[in-house]
Amino acid sequence: KKSPFDVQSTFLTIYALQKVVRPEEESGWRMFGNNQIAWKTGTSHGFKDAWAVGVTPEYVVAIWVGNADGEGRPGIVGVKAAAPVMFDVFNRLKINKKFIEPMNGWSAVEVCAVSGYKSGLNCAETKKIKVPVLGENMEACPFHQKIHLDENSMYRVNSECYAVAKMHSANWFVLPAVQEFYYQKKHPWYKRLPAFHPDCEQQNSVPFALIYPKNFTRIFLPIDMQGNKQKVIFELAHRNPNDKVFWYVDNTFVGTTQYTHQLALQPDVGSHLLILTDEFGNRRTKQFTIVE
Repeated sequence: KKSPFDVQSTFLTIYALQKVVRPEEESGWRMFGNNQIAWKTGTSHGFKDAWAVGVTPEYVVAIWVGNADGEGRPGIVGVKAAAPVMFDVFNRLKINKKFIEPMNGWSAVEVCAVSGYKSGLNCAETKKIKVPVLGENMEACPFHQKIHLDENSMYRVNSECYAVAKMHSANWFVLPAVQEFYYQKKHPWYKRLPAFHPDCEQQNSVPFALIYPKNFTRIFLPIDMQGNKQKVIFELAHRNPNDKVFWYVDNTFVGTTQYTHQLALQPDVGSHLLILTDEFGNRRTKQFTIVE
């Protein structure tokens, strides 16, 4: 039976999973360990159980860790609980074969050096990489935009509010708000979009997005050891963390956040509408349900 995945994409996936940083017990794996193990872990919600699965050309090893009754335990995380056991099993096996890169079916494509997408018109730096032939049809980089700045490069401007002769253009790497929230933690060079000039009307989209909850999320509020119902932490990512955000549940004001946009809430069982507005009138809504 023919696989739904081409061998080139499968090889690249295996190659990426071989490079995943291993647990502390395997600290010397790059120099002394077997580099042919491609592996992945998982952890269930509430730390009820965890798993780790590894593959080589000869073996598949799968490890499950958890309580038979489904009770959660802090620390039951795939990479800490299941992965060490999995690597202990692999260390007792003789692994002789290596994954072989397919000889054919590749194409050289110029991609954006930052995003990895096919190079677009606004990508400042590019490089050529080898991809499966079907990769020639990949989407052009959606994250690089051409923006217009004032003469001091402090503000974004447009022709309706600023002299064209004084403005200049720049290619800017712009991620969606939630991706930006996580990306900048690991990439200190990342620059947020400059604000619009005070004389210019803001023309960008809503500058924040919810990290949790997602739309129509069903949320269970757990009970602690004392029998008290716990709160759930709602969180959003804002391009300008200094801006205040006002939170409403079913049109009832529940709090304001600034800098760190997290709010602990304990809504009643049933369907609810979360409404978020910042001090500039930007607005988002999300529906969610609290279940028994």
